[in-house]
Amino acid sequence: GNANKDLSGILSLPLIIYHVEQLIIGAIFVILLKNWVKKGIKKQNIKLKNQDDLDAVESQTINIESSN
Repeated sequence: GNANKDLSGILSLPLIIYHVEQLIIGAIFVILLKNWVKKGIKKQNIKLKNQDDLDAVESQTINIESSN
């Protein structure tokens, strides 16, 4: 009776601790991955802006050369 309840409580304790640990680590990883994705998007936007500037300069150069 009572001994079985105590034993099942003791045996289930590591599983409960493990589950809570997974939730905490998962929450931390979500924060880290969100920041990582935001940084990647910012870097990609900077590269795209630089590419747009380069394309604009190239098109101006082509226009100048073709008008000569």
